[in-house]
Amino acid sequence: MISFGLIHHGSEILKEGEHYKLLWTSEFVAKYNENLDSDEVTQVLLKGIEDNMEELKKEFADDVILEGKYNDNDLAWMLFVDGCSLLHFMENLDIECPETLNLMLHQLLQILRDAILLENQLPRRLLEMLSKEEGPKLEFLFFNLCVFGQLKQNGIIGVSIQNPKPIHILDFHRLLFLSHIKVIHNQMEININPN
Repeated sequence: MISFGLIHHGSEILKEGEHYKLLWTSEFVAKYNENLDSDEVTQVLLKGIEDNMEELKKEFADDVILEGKYNDNDLAWMLFVDGCSLLHFMENLDIECPETLNLMLHQLLQILRDAILLENQLPRRLLEMLSKEEGPKLEFLFFNLCVFGQLKQNGIIGVSIQNPKPIHILDFHRLLFLSHIKVIHNQMEININPN
C-alpha cells in the first residue's frame, strides 16, 4: 500500500500511498511551527536534509544509493516527504480512530505492516532532523507504532529507554523483544540488553 525510502519509490502499485504521504506531509508541516508558514517550514526542513545529505546517504545500503536513479535534490525531496509523512502517521496513529489519518481500518493496518518492513526503513537520523523533539519523543513514537497506537490509547505519556539508539523502527521493534518493560505512573521504562 505504501513505501517509505528508496527501494520501492515510484512503484505503480503504491500510487495510493503516495497520495497519503503528500497529505500527511502537508499536515505535518502545517502543525510543525505555527509562527512560520508552511513554505518556510518546508524550506527549513528540506535545507536540513540537503545540508546533511552525505551523512544520510551513509545510512542506506550502497546498492540502494548507487543505483543512480536519484540526484541529491530528488533524494532530499523524497526523504523529506517520506520522513514527514511517517512522523505524522506515528503521531496520529489510533487504531480505533483511523479517520484521523483519513484512512479506513484495513488501510491503517496495511500501512502499519508496511512501516516495519525492512525495505521501508528510514534512518533514525532523518527522523531526528525532522522532529521538533529528538530522543524520548521519537522513541515514544517508535514504540507507539510497534504496539499499534496502544500507548496513547492507554494514557502512557512517556517512554524511558535504557539502550543504544536503534537505527530505525524495525531495529527498535527487535530491541523491544529483548527488553524488560515496566509502567510507573503513566511512564514506561524499558531496559534493553544490547547483546
